[in-house]
Amino acid sequence: MSGQLVDSTLVAAPKQRNTDDEKKAVKAGKPAGEIWRDNPAKARQKDVDARWTVQFGKAKMPVDGGPAPPDVTIPSFGYKNHAGIDKGFRFIRRWDVTDAALHDGRMLRRGLLDKDNTGSGVWADSAYLPKANEAFLTRYGFVSHVHYRKPKGRPLPRHMDPRSRRPRAEGPRPLSHPRGPRRALSLQRRRITHIVGQRLEGDAEDGDCLACEVITHGKPDLLGAYDSPIRAH
Repeated sequence: MSGQLVDSTLVAAPKQRNTDDEKKAVKAGKPAGEIWRDNPAKARQKDVDARWTVQFGKAKMPVDGGPAPPDVTIPSFGYKNHAGIDKGFRFIRRWDVTDAALHDGRMLRRGLLDKDNTGSGVWADSAYLPKANEAFLTRYGFVSHVHYRKPKGRPLPRHMDPRSRRPRAEGPRPLSHPRGPRRALSLQRRRITHIVGQRLEGDAEDGDCLACEVITHGKPDLLGAYDSPIRAH
C-alpha cells in the first residue's frame, strides 16, 4: 500500500415539493411517518434525510482578455459519498454517507483513514485543510499532502507550491460512474446497498445463498425484494 486518497462525491436525490410547514418539520428532524401521518403512502416516498448544498466553480477566463465572467454556483440536493481510497490499488478501504450539506473536512476524523495502511501519506483537496485535520494527521503518524488553498487575489506562496501542484493519482476515479451519479432516497438505503454490495462481491462456495430482508417505516408487511442468482467462485 502506498498511502491514501480522501475525497467525496455528490449523489442526487429526487427533489422534494413540500409546504413551508412540512419543510420546518423536516428541518426539525421529524420522521416522515410523523409528518405525513394521514398519508402513509406519501410518507414512504418522502426523503427527510437529504439536504441542499451549493457547488462553487471557477469561470474560465476569456481567451481574448476580456472581463472575467462571474463564478459558477450550482445548487444540488441529495447526499455525499465519502471515501478513503488506497492510492496504490484504487480500492475503497473506508466509506461513509452523509447529507450533502455536511462539509467534507469534517469527515476526515470520522473513520475515513485506514490506520493499517503501510503508507503514511494522505492526499486530499483543500476542503480537508483545517488545522484540526492537520493536528489529527500528525497525532496518528500520517504525513499530510493536503492541497493548499490559493489566497484570493494573490499568487500561491512559493513554499506552498510543491504540495499543491503535485499531480493527482492517475487512473479512474473509484467514485465515478459512467451513467452519472446514482440517485438515492435515504441514508439507510444507501448504507444497505453498500453493505449488500460488499457481501455479493465476496467468495461463495457452491450452494451458498444470501437472503436480505429490508423493512421500511416500521411496517412488518412491507417488504421490497429482488432475487438474482449469485455465481459461486
